[in-house]
Amino acid sequence: MSCSPVSDLVGTIRSQAGLEGVEATAWRQHIPATDSYRLLRDACLRHGERTALRLLLAGIADAPTHNVSYRLLLENIHRTANALHELGVDADVLVTILLPGRACATESLAYW
Repeated sequence: MSCSPVSDLVGTIRSQAGLEGVEATAWRQHIPATDSYRLLRDACLRHGERTALRLLLAGIADAPTHNVSYRLLLENIHRTANALHELGVDADVLVTILLPGRACATESLAYW
C-alpha cells in the first residue's frame, strides 16, 4: 500500500500557489481511503506510534491525559470487532455499547 499521496500533499502546501494546487485536485487523489476504517488503517501504517487520541481523564483544564497511539487504537478496534464476530454479529448489524458513567479511557476505545 502506498502512502505517497498524503506525504506529497503535506510537502506541497508551503505557499498560496501550493494550496491552490491542492484545492484544484479531487480529494480522493490525496486520500484514497473510502471509509473510516481504511483511513485509520492507512494512518496506522504511516504513524503507528504517534498519538491518535488524547483522552482527558477528568473534566478540568489541567486534568491528566491518556494518549492512545494509532497502533493501539487499531488493535483495540480489531479486538472489539473480533469479539463481536465471535458473538455472531456481522457487518450489517448496528451495535450499541453501553458503558458505565465513569468508564475508563481504555473502555471508551470500543466506540471507535
